[in-house]
Amino acid sequence: MLGSMAAGALAHAQAAGTSLFPTLSPYAPNADEQARALSYFRKVEAEGLQLSSFLASRAADDKASYRVYLGLGYTQNLTSFARFSGRTFYGTGTYDGAGTSVPDEVRAATAPGAWVGSNWQLESKLFDKHTFFAGVDYRQQMTMPLTELSEFLARTQNVGLGQPVRKVGFSTRSRFVLSSEYAINVRTRFDEGSGTLGDATPLLTNNRIELGVERNIHDGARTQLSYTWQTTMDSLASNARLDQRLTKLRMDLPTFSPRISTGFELQYLNVLTPLDAAQNRDFVIGNLSIAGHDFSRRTRVSLGLNNVFDVKADSMDAGRLMSSFPVDGRTFRIDLVRKL
Repeated sequence: MLGSMAAGALAHAQAAGTSLFPTLSPYAPNADEQARALSYFRKVEAEGLQLSSFLASRAADDKASYRVYLGLGYTQNLTSFARFSGRTFYGTGTYDGAGTSVPDEVRAATAPGAWVGSNWQLESKLFDKHTFFAGVDYRQQMTMPLTELSEFLARTQNVGLGQPVRKVGFSTRSRFVLSSEYAINVRTRFDEGSGTLGDATPLLTNNRIELGVERNIHDGARTQLSYTWQTTMDSLASNARLDQRLTKLRMDLPTFSPRISTGFELQYLNVLTPLDAAQNRDFVIGNLSIAGHDFSRRTRVSLGLNNVFDVKADSMDAGRLMSSFPVDGRTFRIDLVRKL
């Protein structure tokens, strides 16, 4: 049986700022309040079952926001070349967990309000050098904060701001191993949401395709390059179509100690609005991380500097951009992971 516990703290590199999603939060915390954001994550695995829990909080002088997540996962080897896995989850809270270290499996339930959902995936490896993944996921919003009602009005001018009440997604990934050094990844994803009004007619759709190549050099050094194209259609918005192009380069390098590694990620995001060229814009985003591998065999400490170039964007755009970066600018984070 294996458990893990993670705690994260965020400290802003500037004196003041706005919340990542100000229209979704019951209050707009300043930088000092966000610096007191904490999170706790624990995962227990036994005989193919995984039980996960996550709790995040963000304190203010006289009030606090919270985020809670519970997930139950299952993994089963169907044959020698196929594996089936899935997860059912519940998430609730008053904010999205921004300012804390959020595990990947928790992100599907981090929107404000209460959510239930499930995702299932089939992995197949018919050939030694090719692996194929296919998955489907579903989310249903159970409660919606009153602050989200303002989003519907905002969508008449801005595409993709409203959080859909129901969301269905389909995804595939193919990995081709060319040699001991090189591999190619091809990902596709299609999402369809019903919109904030509860109408069963799909109101928001996303189509995404990603092509990436990675190279394992030597002594733990690795380079990854990817290009992603996404189109969003929102039938409630006046500028109903939004195109995004994301180019991402990541390098992981060993250091003087085998227990410490460094990573740097450079992103270029180009946002295009076909019906209004004046709203086209682009961003260059950099992220730096320093990780310590298993100090004392049970503890790992990592440091991160997100948004190195201090890029700022309109907070109303944060919900629809492929590249998630703090709209307040540069941030510093410390993560502590303890294996039990």
